[in-house]
Amino acid sequence: MEVYRQLPKRLPRSLGFKRYTMYFDGVDDYVEIPDSDDFHTKEFTVEVAVLFLDFNPPGGIVTRNPVVVHKNWAGSPSWCIWAENTNNVPGRLHFDFIDSGGTRRNTVIPDQLKVGRWYVIHGVYDGCKSMIYVNGVKKAETDQGCNDFTNTAPLRLNRPTAEYMHGYIAWFRYYTRALGKDEIIHNIIEYHNPVRSGLVVWLHDRIADSTWYDESGHGNNGAIYGATKNPITTWELRTKIGL
Repeated sequence: MEVYRQLPKRLPRSLGFKRYTMYFDGVDDYVEIPDSDDFHTKEFTVEVAVLFLDFNPPGGIVTRNPVVVHKNWAGSPSWCIWAENTNNVPGRLHFDFIDSGGTRRNTVIPDQLKVGRWYVIHGVYDGCKSMIYVNGVKKAETDQGCNDFTNTAPLRLNRPTAEYMHGYIAWFRYYTRALGKDEIIHNIIEYHNPVRSGLVVWLHDRIADSTWYDESGHGNNGAIYGATKNPITTWELRTKIGL
């Protein structure tokens, strides 16, 4: 893994556990977190551990792109993390925005993700620039004109009505500020013990009935619509991510 090639002496301070992932069937599954004041800061960071099973929804509809997480997409203002489908450049990742005037602003990585592999993705917005990190390495950066993309829509993993992702999400975190690279690397290596400053959503292993419970202490729980809890062993996740 690129993080370990850069930091070969950096080892986890403690061995964490991960018991479950969330499976999304690519047809109609999603998780929805209601809007709250926690999401109304100009700066923010989105962190998600994701594995794609394919880049088209089941049925081969190649006009749709799998959405990982978004808020109000494609309204204005809004933002979205998504991957291109096989009708474009499959697996090319975007962190895109639409400003209050309706102008779309794209941040796109130059390479392609692959199916069947775990990736830890960070979408960072510092109030002026957007950045995408994949497994701790910055892949793209774009000037967003210092726009404010806050809105009152729910935050969603996957996109209801269209562009569903087919795959797994192991964890999801949302911060009310822009994380730095050292903090991003910390969160990957110490994924069970993340940076707490600014953390307002942490969906990890507390999954019961139709709720994915927030472990940040802010009560931003995710309502589960169709997605299912999938057991996973700690060694399996660490091996596949490269920890």
